[in-house]
Amino acid sequence: SAPKSWKPDQALITFLSAKSSDHKLSGLGRIYSINNRPEPNYGSYYEVAQLNVNDQPVPRIWFDYVKKNLDPTGDPLHFRNRNTSPEGLSRRLDLLATHLQGYRNASVSHVITPVGLPVPANLTGVLVKDRDTQTSTIYRLVGSAPYLGVIGGACHVDAQGRDEAVVDCPAKATLVRRELYDVGWTASVNGRPAAIRSDDGTFQYVDLPRGSNRVVFAFSPPGGSFALLASILAGVTLAILFLARVPRARLRRRSRAVR
Repeated sequence: SAPKSWKPDQALITFLSAKSSDHKLSGLGRIYSINNRPEPNYGSYYEVAQLNVNDQPVPRIWFDYVKKNLDPTGDPLHFRNRNTSPEGLSRRLDLLATHLQGYRNASVSHVITPVGLPVPANLTGVLVKDRDTQTSTIYRLVGSAPYLGVIGGACHVDAQGRDEAVVDCPAKATLVRRELYDVGWTASVNGRPAAIRSDDGTFQYVDLPRGSNRVVFAFSPPGGSFALLASILAGVTLAILFLARVPRARLRRRSRAVR
């Protein structure tokens, strides 16, 4: 089903590459594509977080967030624009305008639309045009929440990536990481384990003391240690069975040679 010829949108690729290479400038925010460019999930190829999803299964927290904050009638398992007609594309922009705060809270910093698609009046000043490419127009979404932000204090956040930041705070504060809260995530503050909670039921919150704090996040699937142990035991068992079979095979060959 692949096309025989394909001309990449080099300007869009350049934008995605630049966004991934300079996370401090881009603010680590997500992209949301109205016209499925890039296709859902493929932003990860450029290490760019993407709101569009075409995965199964999806976390229940994401399912609930889509239904409540992004598209009450949509399909969270396939959060993409299936209807690419002018009417379907316009509907997506209307949904964005209606549920604007949900997209902002998800740290959507850029919205990608087809070239020439009219922007509704209620998004004027909210979507600020960044550039046109061969296939798309890239807008900056004004008022988007930072991927790594702080509440309860005037802190300076120096993001080292999506999983690490140095946060300087004149007083106690709370770091908000707009990644889905899920079992398996752990955090450390200055090398010491720190509790992750979800104050809003969706994203990750970590309390910080006064001063300079290096915060590191890590993920390990629940039961991963047991799975690794089971794999090692299975490998050892197969090796023993193989080694036990080799002498028997040699014995059978010698027996046939004697006959």
